[in-house]
Parts: sequence; C-alpha cells; structure tokens
Amino acid sequence: MADSSVIPLSDTAILSDNSNDSSSTIVWIGMSISFTGTFFSALGLALQRLSHKRNNELPLCEQKPAWRQWLNLLGVLALFGGALFALTSYGMAPGSLLNCMAAMTLVFNMILAPALCGEVVFAKDVWVNGIVIVGTVVAVVFGPHREVEFTESELMALFDTVRFAVYFSVLVVILLC
Repeated sequence: MADSSVIPLSDTAILSDNSNDSSSTIVWIGMSISFTGTFFSALGLALQRLSHKRNNELPLCEQKPAWRQWLNLLGVLALFGGALFALTSYGMAPGSLLNCMAAMTLVFNMILAPALCGEVVFAKDVWVNGIVIVGTVVAVVFGPHREVEFTESELMALFDTVRFAVYFSVLVVILLC
C-alpha cells in the first residue's frame, strides 16, 4: 500500500520530512521566533512614526534630524532585531510557513498605532485584520511542514504544467486590471 504522505519526485530530489517530534518542535520554535520578529518589526515602524510625529510638532528651530531622535533610533534597532529574529527562524522552519507570518505585521500595526501614535482604528480595520489572522492560521496549519529541494530539470519541468499556465494567466490578468 502506498504512503499518501510521500510526494512523487525523482530519486535526486531531497525531501526533508519534519514529522518526528523533535523536528516538529523545532518548526514551531522557528515559527514562534518569526512571530516575535514580526512584532519587533511592527514596533520599530510604530516607534519611528511616533518619533517623526513628535519631531514635526516642535518649532522648526528645535526639530532634530532623524539620526538624532532617540525614538527613531530605538525603532531602527527594533527593526534590526526583528530582521535578526526572522533570519534565525529560517533555519528552523520552511519558508512557506514563515512567509505567512509577515502578514501579522498588519495586525501588530493595528494594535500598536493607536497605543503609541494615537491613530484611530475603524471597524473595517478590525474586520480586515481578522481576515488576515484567519488566513495566516489556515496557511500555517494546512501549509507544507516539509521542505523539498528540486533539481534544475525538475524545476524547469514545473513550468510545463497546466497548473503553472493557469497560475501565470491569472497573475497576468490581475496585474493588468
């Protein structure tokens, strides 16, 4: 009886199966690190926005350049820290799962912008961010938890599939609209 979890590939393709407990734990740790990095990135952007907002409220003679505003520098450090978290997480989990986590920046921004910058959140923002959260959860739960490395010939063969033709056609139509 054939194993339904096996992806049909050539003998040269490398399939990394993360189904054992320790690999699965590492994937979830990687996703948690990515989630934390996304928060720090959103925090960095909010701190920079707050810094520029406060600086613009000052009289022109008292305004400082961006590199002398401590909140702006703190925001840059938070962005840098978020990037380091993301970089670390890519060694622990498939990129197809981690890239979904970047959408959470919108959610964190909706939370941090009113708290730090006094921005107003509308009901539409809450609904849209709810959709982002649901989409991220669905993508992470049902996304691939294994990585596949293809050979050059296997990648080129993927361009000759009906699936790629449909995808590319839809993409072109969307971009032209």
